[in-house]
Amino acid sequence: MKSSKVNTTGFTIVELLIVIVVIGIVAAISIIAYSGIQQRAQDAKIRAVASQFTKAFQRWSVDSGKTTDAGGSGSTAYTDGVCVGGGGGWTSRTVGYICTIDNILVDAGYIPANLVLSVPALQESRPGSYSTLMLYRCSSPSPPTQYAMMYHLNTPDPEEMTRLRNACAGGGTFGPIDTYGMNGGYIFSITR
Repeated sequence: MKSSKVNTTGFTIVELLIVIVVIGIVAAISIIAYSGIQQRAQDAKIRAVASQFTKAFQRWSVDSGKTTDAGGSGSTAYTDGVCVGGGGGWTSRTVGYICTIDNILVDAGYIPANLVLSVPALQESRPGSYSTLMLYRCSSPSPPTQYAMMYHLNTPDPEEMTRLRNACAGGGTFGPIDTYGMNGGYIFSITR
C-alpha cells in the first residue's frame, strides 16, 4: 500500500487572523501613545516659550524702568516703547492690537520676532480665546509688582489655575481664565 503524505507547510487561516489582530492592537496602542507624547511636547514648548518671554520681560522692565498697566489688554497706541492707553498684555501680533507686549520686547531686541508665533497651535479649539500666551499684571498696591504669565495647554493643570486665581483675583473670578480660557500659568514678580 502506498502511503500518502500531506504537505503541511504554511500557516492556517486562524494563525494568520491571530497575527493580524495582534498587529492591530499594537498599532492602536502606538497611535494613542504617540498622540499623548505629541501633546506633552506641545505643552513643553508652550511652557519654554513662556519662560523665555518672562525672562525677557523682566530684563526689559529692569533695564527700562517700565512696566505694563494693570490688566491684560492690548493698546491702540505705541509711543517711546510703551503701549499708551492699554495694558499691552496680549503676546501675539495676530490679535489686532497696535501694541502688545511682544511688540515692545521685539522692538527693544529682547526676543526674536517669531518667538510668540513659534508656539504650537493646539489641536482642540478654544472658544473665546485670542492668544496662546498672555501676560497679566495683577493688581498689587505695593512692590514687588506681580504678573501672571498664562497660556493654553493641551493638558491643563488645575493647581496652576488655583495659584493664579489666588494671586491675582483672591480666589474669585479671573478674566484671563474665565473669559479667555487660559488654563495654565505661573506668577512672577518684578522688583526694582
